[in-house]
Amino acid sequence: MASCYSLILLALTVVGCASGQLSPGFYNRVCPQALPTISRMVAAAVRSEARMGASLLRLHFHDCFVNGCDASVLLDDNATFTGEKTARPNANSVRGFEVIDSIKTAVDRACRGSVVSCADILSVAARDSVVAVSVSHGSGQIPNYLEPWLCPVFVNSAGPTWNSLVNLNLSLNE
Repeated sequence: MASCYSLILLALTVVGCASGQLSPGFYNRVCPQALPTISRMVAAAVRSEARMGASLLRLHFHDCFVNGCDASVLLDDNATFTGEKTARPNANSVRGFEVIDSIKTAVDRACRGSVVSCADILSVAARDSVVAVSVSHGSGQIPNYLEPWLCPVFVNSAGPTWNSLVNLNLSLNE
């Protein structure tokens, strides 16, 4: 019985220690230039080639689809291992690796030794690629065709997303 209590106490300690490690502001403390660098590099890549925005989002999807968002899609082949870059589901399907490599190099330079995970770079690049594509037409405004897909907190109360929530008897908080 005592060992059962010890096991429960150990589990609660591990859970207590593990909670709170993820934070949207983590890189604000570790490397304040990380997120702006990623954003700047993604915007430049999308300006250079508009399709790159969709490619970065697809790259993130392929990374997250199987075993979670771990940047394993960036793994190269070696003598004993077929990396995910060339694995059958990804071969001739995903692109943008060179953009992520450039972003990683720029972030490493900007952060001077602070580690920024490749998984975080992929996630932030995917997010920023959607933003870059949505404003790349030059007006700086989000195109109407994207508005129904935005999170409700980013759409004013008269927008189509709000109306669809109301039609489902949901509030903005739900």
